[in-house]
Amino acid sequence: MLARNAEALYWIGRYVERADDTARILDVA
Repeated sequence: MLARNAEALYWIGRYVERADDTARILDVA
């Protein structure tokens, strides 16, 4: 159960990081 939560947090973190990069690119463009 703990591993599953850790995996979910990992993917959420990656998604947020990618969204932040996308927002930065759009802000520049």
